[in-house]
Amino acid sequence: MTSTGNDIISLELTDPVLTCRERFYSKLLSKTEVDLFKTTSPLKFPLESFIWLAWSIKESVYKFHKRKNQEILFSPTKIIVQKINSPTDRFEWNNRKYEAVSFDEAFCFCCETSYEGQKFFTRSLVSETIIFTVANNSNSFENVCWGIQYIDDDNYINQSQTVRDFMLGKLQCIIPKQQIVIDKTGAGYPVLREQENIAVSFSHHGHYVAYSFVAGE
Repeated sequence: MTSTGNDIISLELTDPVLTCRERFYSKLLSKTEVDLFKTTSPLKFPLESFIWLAWSIKESVYKFHKRKNQEILFSPTKIIVQKINSPTDRFEWNNRKYEAVSFDEAFCFCCETSYEGQKFFTRSLVSETIIFTVANNSNSFENVCWGIQYIDDDNYINQSQTVRDFMLGKLQCIIPKQQIVIDKTGAGYPVLREQENIAVSFSHHGHYVAYSFVAGE
């Protein structure tokens, strides 16, 4: 079965001063990643932005791999970002809703990551307000559908319901006239009842929600 994983971060909920303290980021970054930040000058990225980009990548890769290996536990320093290609254009949106299939690499941080001896690939969109990442075990994202949306009410219940409705709206365009029911596995990731060939992933943080899914081949 195919897989997917995504993560979204609302940057207004992060604390740049705390983030840049070594006692904080040493729990998130490996030495390899600290060295990567120091040597990847084209990023032109402040340390706090690099840290949250790495966090988003790690969360996405973990969610992707969790579907394949349900026994794993999230350990950020074991998921290692090894390579980052920075975008050539700035990602901008109206902070309300954005949906697409695949990614225009000109607007993405395109990264390679290792985890449990396997290689993963990610695409990350970074604006002044969010960092959004989708992971894959292939460097091709052609069949990855995704969306990000701003919501006024950031209550957890509303976050959870809105992101499901958001994704269902897209799915119903792809598989019309079928009842789509979202379940949750014992491992914690969402699945579509009677649509096991479609892997889905949700994320939310603050006023932002996001989904990704991949239709099975």
